[in-house]
Amino acid sequence: MTSPMASGVPDDASFDALRSAGIAALQRLCGELWTDFNLHDPGVTTLEQLVYGLTDLAYRAGFDMADYLAGPDGGIDYAGLALYPPEEILPGAPLTIEDYRRLLYGEIPELADVWIRAEGGGLLAIDVLPEHDGPALESGAARDAVDGAALRRRVRQVYAAHRALGADLARVRVLRPRAYYLRGEIDTWGERSQAEVLAQILFDCGRYLSSGLSARRLRDVIVLDWSPERVYDGPATRHGHVEALPVAEGDAPVTVSELIGVIQKIDGVRRIRALSIVDAHLRPVAAIPRDRADGACGVLAFPAGEDLAELLRVQPEQGIEYGVSEQTIPPAPAWRSANRLLYEEARLELAKLRFEQQAFRADDGGARTRYALPSGTRRELHAYYSVQHEFPAVYGIGKYGLPDSASPARKAQARQLQGYLYPMEQLMANYLQNLQDFPRLFGLGNEDARSYGSQYLDGPAAPGLDALYRASPDATRARLARVLGRQDEHLERKGRVYDYLLAIYGQAFPQTALRRFNHYHPHDTDAWLLDAKRRLLAQLVDLSAGRGSGADYTLAPDAPAAVAPLARRAAILLGFDGGERLRSLCPEQRLVEQDAAEQGAVAPEAPDDWLPLPPAAGRTEAPPARLPARRGEIDEGWFRDGALLSNYRLARSGGAYQVHVRAGPRWRLLASYGRRAEAVAAAHAAVAELAARNRRCEGMHVVEHVLLRPGLGREVEELRDDDGLGNPAFYAAHVSVVLPRWTLRCADPAFRNFVEETVREHCPAHIQPGFLWLGPSHMAEFEQLQDAWRGALRDWHAADEDARARHARSLHDAAGALVHFLSAHRTEPA
Repeated sequence: MTSPMASGVPDDASFDALRSAGIAALQRLCGELWTDFNLHDPGVTTLEQLVYGLTDLAYRAGFDMADYLAGPDGGIDYAGLALYPPEEILPGAPLTIEDYRRLLYGEIPELADVWIRAEGGGLLAIDVLPEHDGPALESGAARDAVDGAALRRRVRQVYAAHRALGADLARVRVLRPRAYYLRGEIDTWGERSQAEVLAQILFDCGRYLSSGLSARRLRDVIVLDWSPERVYDGPATRHGHVEALPVAEGDAPVTVSELIGVIQKIDGVRRIRALSIVDAHLRPVAAIPRDRADGACGVLAFPAGEDLAELLRVQPEQGIEYGVSEQTIPPAPAWRSANRLLYEEARLELAKLRFEQQAFRADDGGARTRYALPSGTRRELHAYYSVQHEFPAVYGIGKYGLPDSASPARKAQARQLQGYLYPMEQLMANYLQNLQDFPRLFGLGNEDARSYGSQYLDGPAAPGLDALYRASPDATRARLARVLGRQDEHLERKGRVYDYLLAIYGQAFPQTALRRFNHYHPHDTDAWLLDAKRRLLAQLVDLSAGRGSGADYTLAPDAPAAVAPLARRAAILLGFDGGERLRSLCPEQRLVEQDAAEQGAVAPEAPDDWLPLPPAAGRTEAPPARLPARRGEIDEGWFRDGALLSNYRLARSGGAYQVHVRAGPRWRLLASYGRRAEAVAAAHAAVAELAARNRRCEGMHVVEHVLLRPGLGREVEELRDDDGLGNPAFYAAHVSVVLPRWTLRCADPAFRNFVEETVREHCPAHIQPGFLWLGPSHMAEFEQLQDAWRGALRDWHAADEDARARHARSLHDAAGALVHFLSAHRTEPA
């Protein structure tokens, strides 16, 4: 984030270069007339002072970029400038099974291990092992320490917040730890104590037996000089950086020879005289199984107690020949007391190792660890010091001016020179104001209708200029703004800045295609497109990372995450209002649908003496819109076509002015007015009101079929054979996109094609979207069914294990009703 000119003033902006360019220009322009050239010529003096002022501008344009973006405290509003830090913009939604394992392990400190298996049809089966303490395995205290039901609910919540579109959980199972112990004899050497070596053996062998998940503090990996791309690769986690270490393939059991290889790498281990594995009943086993078919998971337990502590001897080297055997030498009575103390010390060392690995996982402080972002120095870049101060005092335009004894003619000459210099000084002052205002003029939160800044020159910085102004300071400032505004294509300039910011993140906005469908914004299309770009940039972190994610069905409908990022992104790209929340698309008043015969009829032309309405002029106060509603009902054709000004005509009938509107195939009288201006204003008010109502009805609902599957709340075998819900192809990798067909834009076949193309472009490649273009009555029916189903789904996930059976029936019925509706109205893509 540095300016190209940060190293100094470029050569072509130096004083000598600018002065030479100015002299050369003067010679080209007036070389045939100007012959009395000398270094003291007033023209050369004026040129040199202006050139000196330009070098100051070049100097102020050479600071670090962070200085131009800095606020009063030197900090930079990165979010307000759509410059997102790496911890926000780089992490992505989980895509692979390894991503989900890392996510769950990093988000839930109570997990010791996670296994995930794809079940097909977009479903995942998750096995989790809670954190356990080796000595408590036999008593069952480890299992009681973590509530299995609460842990399952927590896993479901984390998964629901990060799940992929068209995917869901088949089950979550909390595994029981099944204890195994090491038996044998190991010699140590070196400076490490026997207790440290024993604890390291149990710790490393236990990690090898696990699935390979490991967490590290974010600050530790940042200190290693890892790049942000490496640190934030994959999903973001709150409790450190999670890595999936290489492990054995599949569920292959862990043999003694593998553990020997692990132990031999430990600092302090001299030789392994004997090593074997025994189960909880001290029966020898050839290997520790990794399979979890019986709901249990093999773990290496700490040998607590007199008998267990004698299984594994760790002692200093005694010079006996190396060998591996499953036979152990019975311990001597004198050794037992020392061995008991050794294991007590080893227990503390093992707890220390586990604490170092796990303690920070329960601390949310890791989420606040981040790379240092650039900060700038607040500079008063806009401060302008007039070049008039640099002129020789004899010119009489500096801070000393002219003496009172100067003649009126001499004073007039000085004022004339100041007026001659004013345009050039105003341009330089405006340039500096632009440097100062850059974050405000082009930030996301800026609502000013300008992209150029200006400042009023007066006072000590520009002495004598206030005497040249004809109007008051406020009036002069307003006039400067108006003059600058005539040259300020602020919408186009800001649009290009936003296009550049989107391109930084690999994004693009389809403004060319969207301009074809600016039915509601014929006179402010550029402002409408700019606002859409601003919305996209403001939500880019969520929409970029979660572009393939589904909605979080555990949240209330009005939560932003309750809407799939696909629907939110498409709503912005299509110019829909309010796509950030799940909302009803039904109109406020009931729409009366057109007859089928009337829908296909061709609208006749308006009579020749009817005149088109002129576009809106100025800010004339319009009367309230008069909408022809009967008994709270509005004709669908008038609701749609009345939002377009070209469908209105003005006719003269006697002494009144009539406003006619073409609604479908017929011309209808809207109202009559005594004055022409009132009729025109009323028509524009009706257009604005109907356009606003059309916009409120535009949006989309995305329904993921996998969430409607019949086995979600009940066992599949319990379902009736004739319920019509058993087609697996309907649920796997399919979504339904529900849209209104009665609005002005959505009734246009070209816009419908644009909508479907946009959704397909941003939908994951393996997901097949189907589209339902519904009328008002069917949309109301759909939203009622969807609300019932989402409520039942949310209740089922929030319920306790025992209460879920009571919610299963209502969830099954609500999902079945929605499935039947979607099947009846869905239009498969061509």
